[in-house]
Amino acid sequence: TANIGGTLSQANFESKIRGIYTNAGADRPDTLLVSPLVHEAILVWARGTLRTTLADKKTGVEIDKIMTPYGYMDILLSRHVRSGEFFALQSNLLKFCPLMGDNNFNTKAYPLARTGSFDKTLIHTQATFERANQNAHGFWTGVTGAA
Repeated sequence: TANIGGTLSQANFESKIRGIYTNAGADRPDTLLVSPLVHEAILVWARGTLRTTLADKKTGVEIDKIMTPYGYMDILLSRHVRSGEFFALQSNLLKFCPLMGDNNFNTKAYPLARTGSFDKTLIHTQATFERANQNAHGFWTGVTGAA
């Protein structure tokens, strides 16, 4: 975790990714999970290195890709990430893990509606993410805008 403490420039961003790339061995981040403010800051200086296509939609989310000196990274905009924060993640080192414990809470699926040929279902569970090689990921706070 590091506090940017101000504006996010391209040089500052690439420095943070370089730190992960240097310390993570063969692993490197391939996904950015960003707040709207950080997304806006990246858009200011990354116009020539961004691309978005309709084919890049996953579960209804539009995916931007940014070219860095360390390869392409997907940018996922999330309103659930607090303003001024962003994560750099290596997706193949993350694992979804339903929590098991003494509370006997099981994952359950509840049918909601049937629309045409689609069933709508709510999946209710308690879960977390398991993260391997902590050096292959990063988290930053304190972005106030673009430089």
